[in-house]
Amino acid sequence: MKRAIISEKLIFQLIVIIAAVVYSITAYNSHGFYHADEQYQIIEFAGLKLGTHTPDELAWEFNIQIRPSLQPVIGFVVLK
Repeated sequence: MKRAIISEKLIFQLIVIIAAVVYSITAYNSHGFYHADEQYQIIEFAGLKLGTHTPDELAWEFNIQIRPSLQPVIGFVVLK
């Protein structure tokens, strides 16, 4: 019975090591964003809630409502 616990522990450690290697390779080869102004638009959407921007100054994604709200909320909290 003790042998099964050691085996499960080794399997878990192997999975963690493989995951770390895969994530490291992915992070090294990733660009991080698709377009140069992605981060700026998050600040613009946060600026709407802060009162520094108006809806007509925002990108077209605002009217279509396709952008998720979590990142602008985080930007709002950080900027406030």
